[in-house]
Amino acid sequence: MGHLRTIATLAVLALAAGLPGVARAQPQNCADVIARDRQLSRATQALSRTGILDNLRGVGPFTIFAATDQGIARQPENLGALLFPQEGSARGGPSMDPVLAPSVVNAHIVDGRYPAASLRLGQVLRSRSGGSIEVVSSGNEPVVLRAGPGGFSVGATPGDARITEADIPCTSGVIHKIDHLLVR
Repeated sequence: MGHLRTIATLAVLALAAGLPGVARAQPQNCADVIARDRQLSRATQALSRTGILDNLRGVGPFTIFAATDQGIARQPENLGALLFPQEGSARGGPSMDPVLAPSVVNAHIVDGRYPAASLRLGQVLRSRSGGSIEVVSSGNEPVVLRAGPGGFSVGATPGDARITEADIPCTSGVIHKIDHLLVR
């Protein structure tokens, strides 16, 4: 019994010391976290095709409101296919609108780290596309966001986006999964 306790203690000390050969979980930047999430495959494709995925490997901090595949599927079919095409699908292909797509992707990224608990009713965040993201519900309820005025418009009716999974950590910021695109 004493030997097991000694071995366990040495293993913990080795992890704490960061000795070579000892496996440790490495923190990941926002781009890698998004790319590994199966619920964000269409968002990952859009980020990659627009070149914005590489930017998310930078220093940050960023707050990314990442629409899930299910959230993207809720959009009008032509909008989803134009902005978030699925490879090998009849509803899209490898190409996307070269002006519209980066604008819409950047409409979901805010400079700075905003954990869900810091988002307050009435707060307005400025997205990288120049538009605004309004917090329309917070507190004990799920946080709900809406695309506000400014920035680039795709002519869509703004819908409310609920944060379905909040505060996904990454070294370059924080990610919140949402169930609707932040477009207007």
